[in-house]
Amino acid sequence: MAGLTEPDGSAPLISVVVTAYNRREYLKRAVDSVLCQTLPRDRYEVVVSKNFQTEFDDAWTSRNVRLVWFGQGGSGSQVADALRYCRGEVVCFLDDDDAYLPNKLETVNSAFVKNPELQYLTHNAYKVSHLQATSNRLVKTHKESSIILKPPYYEAPSESFMRNKLWINSSTVAVRRSLMTRWLRHLSRIELAVDLFYFVCAMASNGIIMFLNRPLSIYMIHAENTSMLGQDAHNTNFLVNWRKYNLRTLSDTSLCLSMASYSPLQIYLKRNYLYHKLRLLMYESGRRREKVHTLSEYISLFGYKSLKRRLVLSAILSMLSPMVVLKVSEYLSRMG
Repeated sequence: MAGLTEPDGSAPLISVVVTAYNRREYLKRAVDSVLCQTLPRDRYEVVVSKNFQTEFDDAWTSRNVRLVWFGQGGSGSQVADALRYCRGEVVCFLDDDDAYLPNKLETVNSAFVKNPELQYLTHNAYKVSHLQATSNRLVKTHKESSIILKPPYYEAPSESFMRNKLWINSSTVAVRRSLMTRWLRHLSRIELAVDLFYFVCAMASNGIIMFLNRPLSIYMIHAENTSMLGQDAHNTNFLVNWRKYNLRTLSDTSLCLSMASYSPLQIYLKRNYLYHKLRLLMYESGRRREKVHTLSEYISLFGYKSLKRRLVLSAILSMLSPMVVLKVSEYLSRMG
């Protein structure tokens, strides 16, 4: 299949950025999945960013994998650093604990070739526990085979796209490299929510957005997932992890809000921001006025029904004592 190249014809269409930080056990599977694609190897390049050495480094280098050392920083900073080494017109991302299916890059290549104005693509994935070898469980259950958003974005489909969070994580996203170059300074400030950031970039740039309801990657569920931080109330570091996760998410959402200029996106991000602020305030001592104001603002903008009852109860109990919330969380965790 013919693909796109840089104007001088020297660069591959696709650059794959694989990121790993302080975690070795899944990386080989991730890199191997990129090297075993149906798209010819000369049509894509692989950049692996990590802060450790492995026994596979020499073998990867011999297969033209570029290894990049990243010392310290947030997820966005690591991606921004890796992008400096990318030559492809389109960039695909892969977290070290996920994997591509063999036809992932060929499908992405075809989508961008057929849609020259396409800026952002995301797709479905299989959900796999770290204890499983394979699974046929899809992360997203959606009726349409594909969804395309074109500017000017209409409120209903845009809101549906965001409310259903049709992007799963970074490993399901492909974007034009020019899109990332435009927002590189902002990307460097993202702590955790790089997947949300990619989508915000596409909408803020009035780019064509596509969701393919086809599983093209494997999303692994395990205790170290970013989304699992602070979820286990039995963990001795529960409050520390909870606070750290929500503070970072608040910072990322605030940055994305500053980029958003279209109302459906603003509404979604504002809701997300207030939601995580409530979660953060639940375990904070005092600050009753701020808790009341945040809860009231959320309900006035989005209604009571859009809030989880558990979160409302926790916010109210927190005005009495954050320790009450912790005890309730422990009890509900034991009850399953």
